[in-house]
Amino acid sequence: GYFLPHAYPRMEFPFLNLLWILKSTQIHLITSSFDNSRKLYLKKNRDGNTMHYGLLTFLLTFTILWAQQPETVLTLSWGSKDNQAGLRQAPDANYGPQSFAIHNSSLLLLDSENGWLKEFRKGKLIRKYPIPPYADDFQFLSEHNYLILSENTLYQYRNGQLTVLFRPEKPQELIELFHMMGTEKILCNLADGRHLLYSLRQRTTEAKENGWQLPDGSTLHLLRESTSLGKIVLNGHTIREAVPENNLASLRYLGRDGDHNLYIQYEFFVRQVPLRVRRELVVYSSDGNRLLTLDVPVNNYTYIFRDSYITAAGELYQMFTTSQGVEIVRWPLQRYFDAQNPPHLDYPDRFYRQIHYNELPPAPEPEESLRQRGGFDSYPQVIPEEALQRGDAYVQLLWYCSPANLTNGIIMDPYGYLVQTPEWIQIGLNQRVPYKWGGFEDLEQYVYGISIGKYAGDKYTNKPGGTPSAVGVDCSGFVSRCWNLPLHYSTRMMDDSLTVAYTSWLDAEPGDAVHKVGHVRLLVQHNGNGSLTVVEASGRDWRVNYHSYYYSNLTAYTPRYYVNRQGAPGNIPQPRLEYSIASGKTALRWAMGGQENTDAVRVYSSPDGNSWTLLQSLPDDYHSFSLVVPEGERRYFKLVSVSSEPGHPESKPSDVYGVYRNNNHPPVLIVDGFDRTTASYGKWPHIYHSFAVTVGNALYAYGIPFSTVDNDAVIEGKISLNNYDAVFWILGDESTHDGTFNKEEQHIVMEYLKQGGKLFVSGSEVGWDLVEKGTTYDQDFFQHYLKAHYVADNSFSYKVIGEAGTPFVDLTLHFDNGTHGIYKVGYPDIIQGNEGSSIGLRYTNGYGAGIFYKGTFPDGSAPGRLVYLGFPFETIYRDSERVALMGRVLEFFQYLPPTTLEQQQQLRPASFQLLGNYPNPFNGETRIRFRIPASGKVTVELFNTLGQHVLERTRTFSTAGEKEIPISSNGIASGVYFYRVTFQGKTTRTIRNASLIITR
Repeated sequence: GYFLPHAYPRMEFPFLNLLWILKSTQIHLITSSFDNSRKLYLKKNRDGNTMHYGLLTFLLTFTILWAQQPETVLTLSWGSKDNQAGLRQAPDANYGPQSFAIHNSSLLLLDSENGWLKEFRKGKLIRKYPIPPYADDFQFLSEHNYLILSENTLYQYRNGQLTVLFRPEKPQELIELFHMMGTEKILCNLADGRHLLYSLRQRTTEAKENGWQLPDGSTLHLLRESTSLGKIVLNGHTIREAVPENNLASLRYLGRDGDHNLYIQYEFFVRQVPLRVRRELVVYSSDGNRLLTLDVPVNNYTYIFRDSYITAAGELYQMFTTSQGVEIVRWPLQRYFDAQNPPHLDYPDRFYRQIHYNELPPAPEPEESLRQRGGFDSYPQVIPEEALQRGDAYVQLLWYCSPANLTNGIIMDPYGYLVQTPEWIQIGLNQRVPYKWGGFEDLEQYVYGISIGKYAGDKYTNKPGGTPSAVGVDCSGFVSRCWNLPLHYSTRMMDDSLTVAYTSWLDAEPGDAVHKVGHVRLLVQHNGNGSLTVVEASGRDWRVNYHSYYYSNLTAYTPRYYVNRQGAPGNIPQPRLEYSIASGKTALRWAMGGQENTDAVRVYSSPDGNSWTLLQSLPDDYHSFSLVVPEGERRYFKLVSVSSEPGHPESKPSDVYGVYRNNNHPPVLIVDGFDRTTASYGKWPHIYHSFAVTVGNALYAYGIPFSTVDNDAVIEGKISLNNYDAVFWILGDESTHDGTFNKEEQHIVMEYLKQGGKLFVSGSEVGWDLVEKGTTYDQDFFQHYLKAHYVADNSFSYKVIGEAGTPFVDLTLHFDNGTHGIYKVGYPDIIQGNEGSSIGLRYTNGYGAGIFYKGTFPDGSAPGRLVYLGFPFETIYRDSERVALMGRVLEFFQYLPPTTLEQQQQLRPASFQLLGNYPNPFNGETRIRFRIPASGKVTVELFNTLGQHVLERTRTFSTAGEKEIPISSNGIASGVYFYRVTFQGKTTRTIRNASLIITR
């Protein structure tokens, strides 16, 4: 026999005479797996005579090389003509045709950027069909019937009409492949490894099942279990396990031919950071035997949704893009199959010479107005779930567009910027926040901007910065919002100060960045086959949306974690305090979000919520602790977990809960129902708070004993309201995202009030949540048990006065409008009395701010009492006003005998306390806040980092209480400064080295 290298199979096209000669002389061609050098070995023929074929050897070698070259079946240049393909250059990538298919003797190309599905035959266009914008894939049934996937929605073109069929329930459920199953159902395989069936007749979706379903009914699982193990599971049986050299990135199903052979694409890490991969297409028989391997180039000039197509005859068609245009080639792979010695084929070198679209020079970003590096410890810590919730909220947002919000092409705005709103936006209802070059709007800012006529997004990116005439987010503005950053960080600034690169993609976690200079995405999940689901603001469809990518789409990207993400390296899981309950012993209980790399839990204690000492260090698997708090003593607690890393740093603290024991009064319960932060578009920036201290200190001023509990512990039945004569339920600006009172909480509160309980509720969004956005059940609870009528969502007032003739007469209350260091109350509810309740407090514009009620509640057995405020109690920023209000509530609840206003004003802070400054950083003015125990003089001195004296301000105060001194940045350079505050009254006390930051 004559041995050929294994890459040279049987040939059928050229040199037919040569094949006849070979056959006539009984030369046999067989494959050889042990020699890859392109040589031709000759052996003796049957007669024993040695045959010398010098020229024949050359011809055979040339013929074999020529035979394994792919055949080009279509080339198109870039352009908008019928015989061209559309090209669009966006900031994140280049975009062109997204997929293609072979139907009978035609090649169909999804020319997404020109808006046509084009049909070619023998390289010539014969017809074209309309498609929706941003189309990714299609299934062609006939010239009168085809399916189109666009924006994760399936459309059908039938008899000249393009109609929407369906979209998955959740935007994260991304369709990757789809097929008609007969005439009644559509099979959709999802990027997360599941599949669903959609019934055209019933217009319903069957339950989502694990695994992909193939057109013949087989179920396929592709699993990358590690970088060294990948599995192919067909109909429940593992037919193949791939064990590469610890560099497996992903597996992808490409198709199945008429002999049920599987075509699987592998991606392998060549370099993880920045990312570079290589691809192999491997063909397996249905019993798992490898038949062939083909190296497939990664580099394309444009992003392609699906770049390959497998025919029933075992032909591979592959699409490539270059700076010149599109080329589609054909490989008759079935001719090369060999289960005994599977060949390994390569594309010609020219296909490897292109530059990947991610490695092209990035588009210039909007001007970087921010130059800050470091100082991120003052930024709020981010929980991954909260980052993903914020991202999802941008995807889920429904908003109305008016003609004023659209440019209808490129225009010059009043600021001198060229602006163009994305074409997908329609007048009326829209979903998802649009892309805006340089955009950094949160949802509230976006909706407000739309309401006042600003443009909805801006996809015109050939300018140095974003325009104030439009609202939306760009890629880095979106991720900055998801991470709750106070400022817009560009992709060039998301470097090793704000973020740190992982060394492996497998270490990246949900909420981390998929980053390169020029674009950034937020990782949502690793899919089972190794692909990634992300959420991003991109030029792919000019909006915030979910997409899935294989690693070959992410060439040159790096996985990064935000330094303040909880659970990231150097960030430690945070304990969640469930309750602190005073009885014979005070009991603490907490939960942990995880114990990764933790050694211990530390319990800290404070007599006033300000000065803290370490009380106990416990093993990290402990979840409870008890101690004796003596009669008459107030005590607050917070927890931190301790890292096992060098230096044993601590996590962010838990919320602060407290107890106070006084046997002269029945105890009350503080319920902390305030979970909202800026993660869910509230105004409180941190993942921990001490608002229970605010309520506890006001109760302590009157000697009222208390315990504290998280609302979830009440729902779970760990603590019963019925054990307490009065309950103080704080909700802050809790709203629809986390819910003020869910159905379980409503039931618990209703039963408590029916039995004669006394309930104090404060929160600025309770009416909005339960009435404006609530169910009938919610509305009934609000009207009959909170005894209120909801009037409007925003009082536009931050001052409240007590109503004459009520228990709250003569009170004056000021709550935070965003300039007093607590948090801005964005939308204080306007409420009125209902079913026997009365207004006790009004905003200064006359609208109702608080109601009170005494009497029996529906189906009740004993009279109860209620005070409900439409603004948060903890945002009253003057101590004396909070204490005065608490006294009136306690009088109404019959805990105290009636007192005069003069008696209440005698309550004084016990010591001089510094409350910090707000805002910080600032540009213009900040206010340094403090409490003084008596009249006296307060001096504020400012120093730079060299210790040089920069500024001094002194004021004399004639009364005790909470005070402030404003500091202006006029004439002071930007930078970090330190200040000390000295109080001179009956005693002198100085607090040193608080810091503030001035920005320009």
